Amino acid sequence: MATTSLSLPKTRFELEFNQGSEYGDADLEAIHRVFSARAPSCGPEVLAFEKEFATLVQAKYGVAHYTTVL
Repeated sequence: MATTSLSLPKTRFELEFNQGSEYGDADLEAIHRVFSARAPSCGPEVLAFEKEFATLVQAKYGVAHYTTVL
């Protein structure tokens, strides 16, 4: 039986500390707005994201889904 190797694409964004990041001031400001509104899974920023994403993928609606893995 032949086996094939699986290679995953390289991630563009790294969240690990001291590993380098492509996030900039605008990204930090967006995160601050979401957390300041105390609405990480709903609220005006999420609604704006859903609308922009739906436009990007040419869909009528976009729904952000928040999942916590414990």
